Amino acid sequence: MVDNLETAADYRALVPDLRELVNPTKFLLTSRHSLHDYPGVLCLSLDELSAADSLALLRHEARERGMSDVASAPADTLLQVHAVAGGNPLALKLLVGQIHSLSLSRVVEDLRQAQGRRVEELYRFIYWRSWQLLSDDARRVLAIMPLVAESGGGLAQIAALSELAEEQLAAPLRQLVRLCLVNVRGTVEARRYGVHRLTETFLLNEVLKWQARP
Repeated sequence: MVDNLETAADYRALVPDLRELVNPTKFLLTSRHSLHDYPGVLCLSLDELSAADSLALLRHEARERGMSDVASAPADTLLQVHAVAGGNPLALKLLVGQIHSLSLSRVVEDLRQAQGRRVEELYRFIYWRSWQLLSDDARRVLAIMPLVAESGGGLAQIAALSELAEEQLAAPLRQLVRLCLVNVRGTVEARRYGVHRLTETFLLNEVLKWQARP
């Protein structure tokens, strides 16, 4: 599987190379760009989640984070998020993370400023809002996550890259996981932490360039 194909340095050249490896191998590619121009690629376009599915996802994410008041909120209240964000699953997860620190009405009102923007701009807006909620240590940890392998990194690696002691990582990682900016993988005995490719793109194209300004 190749997730978020368009984030590859030269994805247009990658697709023909992958075709050489097909039969019997098959590849699942996910991309926000159409691949209809490539022969031998079967394209399936996915629509946004419906209001009902968005509501189910919002409740599920809230329960996963111990936010029982959000999970049990009236449907009309939660559907305000869907009304302004649409049915983009990652966007909905990120917004649930923000509701952990901000009121739902505040999140919705902030998001109304981004209504009508392209999907890329919507994600940029949501990510910057989440970034503003982070502690300095959490920002420091998140900024180094593009250096971690796609499969995730352990505490020792993250500590070395962030130049924070392992005992200093608990609070920032909790905040990053709570805001859906970092994913937890691995086993009970060996946790690994990684980021979604869209999060990585935001960090590389927005945060690191912003930090590099004089």
